[in-house]
Amino acid sequence: MSGLQAAIASGKFEATTLKEQLGTCDVIVICVPTQLNKQREPDLSFIRLAAGDISAHLRRGTLVGLETTTCPGTTRDIMTPILA
Repeated sequence: MSGLQAAIASGKFEATTLKEQLGTCDVIVICVPTQLNKQREPDLSFIRLAAGDISAHLRRGTLVGLETTTCPGTTRDIMTPILA
């Protein structure tokens, strides 16, 4: 049994898509699409929306990870200011 399977079996892991539960999470993983716009540049609107939703519920010490294909610096330049 893998570490993730063991965590799920023990009840220590729960996945959710409910914004209301974000304040109780120790780890939040953002996985949203990053489409290209008409100018063939990354459309970061979904990342901005997700970060905004999280910031309303975020508590100190929560780990937030971005798991999506995007340009370098997105976490630092786009997400951090919204989450701070």
